[in-house]
Amino acid sequence: MSLQNFLPEISTENLQKISESLGPLNELFEGENEQFTEYSSFFGKIHPTYKNYSGNAIEIGRAEDLSSDEHNALHEYLLSLTPWRKGPFNLFGHDIDAEWRSDMKWNRIEPELPDLAGKTVCDVGCGNGYFLFKILKAGASRVLGLDPTRKFKRAFESVQIFAREPGLRFDLGGWQTLHYIPRTFDAIFAMGIVYHHSDPLELLKTIRGALKPKGWALIESQGIQGDDPVALFPRKKYCGASGMYFLPTAACLENWLYRSGFKNVKLLHNIPLSLAEQRRTAWADVNSLQEHLLQSDQTRTMEDYPAPWRSAFLVQG
Repeated sequence: MSLQNFLPEISTENLQKISESLGPLNELFEGENEQFTEYSSFFGKIHPTYKNYSGNAIEIGRAEDLSSDEHNALHEYLLSLTPWRKGPFNLFGHDIDAEWRSDMKWNRIEPELPDLAGKTVCDVGCGNGYFLFKILKAGASRVLGLDPTRKFKRAFESVQIFAREPGLRFDLGGWQTLHYIPRTFDAIFAMGIVYHHSDPLELLKTIRGALKPKGWALIESQGIQGDDPVALFPRKKYCGASGMYFLPTAACLENWLYRSGFKNVKLLHNIPLSLAEQRRTAWADVNSLQEHLLQSDQTRTMEDYPAPWRSAFLVQG
């Protein structure tokens, strides 16, 4: 299904602008299609006997749905997509224990969410799409995932080929794509992206502009502990990661939200990031939170900055 058919609210002019802006990224993605084409032709005719998005893992299929050769082929392909950043997933008995226990975040925010039944939703910075399935299970009728990382889209497709959920779509693109989708979404999730951009207020204003009147957003961010409305700006890296700009206290993020035009700003939580939520696994064999904290003082990062906290806000446009 084309983006135009999935979101007919987008004007022809804006569809053209999206196509022009994302054309090079999509061409790179299509150029990498050979392995996935083989995978999809091999598994495309398999119909799983079980789907469950209610638990911690996104579960699709039972082990007995596949032959031994099919299990080996599936495992090999899924491993080629490592590191799996968000999860967990379980595909036909293959447990994908991702770096991030995204279920922990969802279990914190889900009880606080307004009704999603029949809603049109965007998850911007969706990673490999774990939350798309959770949002769909919560009742949304259409869920668009946006992320510029090609490997994340490939990981989503490796799940969606079995899930076959017509209400889900993943497009390569960042928050800038929302410029061309104004006043379209009932709800937008932006979890873990604010601190990756050098102009957080422009990002937040763009999210607000993509909401329908009376729409709402879930804004979740990494930041630092503190009562003052300030943000850490690392010289190079933060917690081992590049591409980190402003890491706000919850009070600072709250002010950004108000200054971006949001109303009814409600803090849902402000907690330290735990080693149980982000860690190295067999499916993400990379340095993670544990390796990027000072071993002598785990309240400090390896760069000697304050260790990360996570805060989440529910806001109205």
